[in-house]
Amino acid sequence: MSGVWTGRRVLFCMLGFFGVIFVVNGIFVYMATTTWTGLSTENAYKKGIRYNDTLDAARAQDQLGWQSKVAVGKGSDNLIAQFKAKDGALVTGLKIIGTAVRPTHEGYDKKLIFVETQSGTYVANGRLPLKGNWRIELVATSSDGKSFRVNHTLLVKPRDKS
Repeated sequence: MSGVWTGRRVLFCMLGFFGVIFVVNGIFVYMATTTWTGLSTENAYKKGIRYNDTLDAARAQDQLGWQSKVAVGKGSDNLIAQFKAKDGALVTGLKIIGTAVRPTHEGYDKKLIFVETQSGTYVANGRLPLKGNWRIELVATSSDGKSFRVNHTLLVKPRDKS
């Protein structure tokens, strides 16, 4: 009797087949609606229509010719930034604000405010909570209103427990 395909057996096979598809699709819908939204830029439209302003700012920044670097301070409790002019001299008197962004984890972004501790050396207090790569986004503004935006990738290593 097991080799006979009755209408009832075909019905149960079809219901089972579509039931499995329904359950798998339900799992996919749940995962899609409860995980990362995919939004990477707030107000993308407004930023897009100001694209020419962005290009003008980039040209002005290129004319400044500044170079920058960011490093983790001793004990990894702070970040240190330095900006150099075209001639290699350290740039002093800047107001620097920034954000530390963890590209692979939401909820760990951290606002940074840098203070000039030595001539041309700026320090922001605060430990980055996760080891790995961080994107450090900085905006440095001089006293005469010139602005310089830069992104750095910074590797935070695990602390030595010894």
